[in-house]
Amino acid sequence: MKIAALIPARKGSKRIKNKNRLSIDGNPLIEIIINTLNETNFFDELYLSTDDQFLEKKYKSKLNILNRTEELSDDHSTVIDLLKHHQSNELKEFDIICLIFIHAINVSSRDILSAIKTLKSSSCKRLMTVCKLPVPIEWTYKLKDKSLNANFKDAELIRSQDLEQSYFDAGQFYLYKASWFDKCQLANIAWHELTLLQSVDLDEPKDLELLELFYKMNKQQKKSL
Repeated sequence: MKIAALIPARKGSKRIKNKNRLSIDGNPLIEIIINTLNETNFFDELYLSTDDQFLEKKYKSKLNILNRTEELSDDHSTVIDLLKHHQSNELKEFDIICLIFIHAINVSSRDILSAIKTLKSSSCKRLMTVCKLPVPIEWTYKLKDKSLNANFKDAELIRSQDLEQSYFDAGQFYLYKASWFDKCQLANIAWHELTLLQSVDLDEPKDLELLELFYKMNKQQKKSL
């Protein structure tokens, strides 16, 4: 069985300038991901999909570089579009592809190995990382026209113990079997659960502070084990 990891890193990030070049605690985010992937000793090849010549030159000795076309680098293309493109062109030989993001620095090699094991033993063709919502989803609200509106009418009157646990897409990494690309259906999905400390995305500048805090906390905890 052949397994590849794909790191998407486009140049034109809008909300956080040069997001994919960022470092935390003196370590470039991409290098942290590379080290985590290498720690698994499980991947046949590691790939970086980018349109950034800076990243291409810096990491061409550590990663296989895949050209991210202009069409797949604009604000309208999705990561699924990118993944499908590379799978049909450069990654067809692989049985499983791990799509992992540069903000996944709080994910351990153990998490990745456990997730791969889960997917391999499952009839599902795709796996996502998830995290428990700290409150029941029935207690959530939307802000519309400066007004707070309940997503579920009168749900706050229901006791939390009478509501089922809900999860959200942690967005750290995804696994895909080669057969998934035949139909690309998003339903029927396996999962690997992460903690809240591992589930920070990197969309807004304020997210960087939280990501750095959790990274330092996780590093300290790892040292004490």
